[in-house]
Amino acid sequence: MITLGLSAQSPLQLASDVWPPFTGNADQPRVVIDLVTEALKRANIESETSMVPPATLTEKLFSGEIQGSPALWKTAKREKVLLYSDPILENRLLLVGRVGSDVDIQSFKDLQGKKVGIVDGFGYGPEVMGAGMVLVPGHNQQENLDRLLAKEVDYILVNELLIQYALQHQKADLDKHLHYGDTPLLRRTLHFAVRKDIPHAKKIIGDFNRELKGMMQDGSYQELLQLPWLQMDVDGDGKNELVYHGKKAGPRQPIRRYQPFLSDESGSDAERRYRINGELYPSWDEVPNSLKDTTDTEAKGILYEFKF
Repeated sequence: MITLGLSAQSPLQLASDVWPPFTGNADQPRVVIDLVTEALKRANIESETSMVPPATLTEKLFSGEIQGSPALWKTAKREKVLLYSDPILENRLLLVGRVGSDVDIQSFKDLQGKKVGIVDGFGYGPEVMGAGMVLVPGHNQQENLDRLLAKEVDYILVNELLIQYALQHQKADLDKHLHYGDTPLLRRTLHFAVRKDIPHAKKIIGDFNRELKGMMQDGSYQELLQLPWLQMDVDGDGKNELVYHGKKAGPRQPIRRYQPFLSDESGSDAERRYRINGELYPSWDEVPNSLKDTTDTEAKGILYEFKF
């Protein structure tokens, strides 16, 4: 087991700000912390993750107060100090407005002069910060949503995965109050990262990457994300598979599926391959009937919920 610090028992000290459902306290949904903790555990790397106040994470990483973080976007400034893992998933920001709003926007340049709610401390980059919008920082997405519904901002930027989670339980509320775009205006890969100067930094990242890939292949990655179906290239051949982990995949081919990473790969359902509980099936017809006689493809719990 890799340990760090002066004590042989010292675990890797990680930190994050509260960013539900990606990160949070132990009693909150925190799917990325769970993914990172499990991958490190499989690599025999002990870790502890604490929460820090909003907009303080980067400063604490740069000062060396903490050794890494389970969930970071890349920025040029951060890359001078940190080593990043392979992408854990891709964050895609959708434009969200009130019902009736025009969200058919293809570029931030089309939003010049508009008040847009963002989350303070996120590494949005020049695409957002220099686009001429009136940016209104909030502590979290709920604060931004409250401002949107109160007509204090024109739009907010929301991670597509949050919309996906909310659709599991709140579709009627979303349809009643919000209108959201289909085209991501910003794509950022999300990474585990550690400071370059900690012991074994390169080995930690390498071992993590290996175990993360294994989790994607055996279905545990999909299980921790708690979405019924994922569409992704598990085996690295450039072709997506529809991935499921559970006892019963259901009687019909899945219609709704989330892509952790967008790709240009396409094809009809008849051409898609299905990876169920780690086993690969070339077509839906070849999925065993024992997996089709009923369904347990509903979300396992409420991972994210907007308050209206």
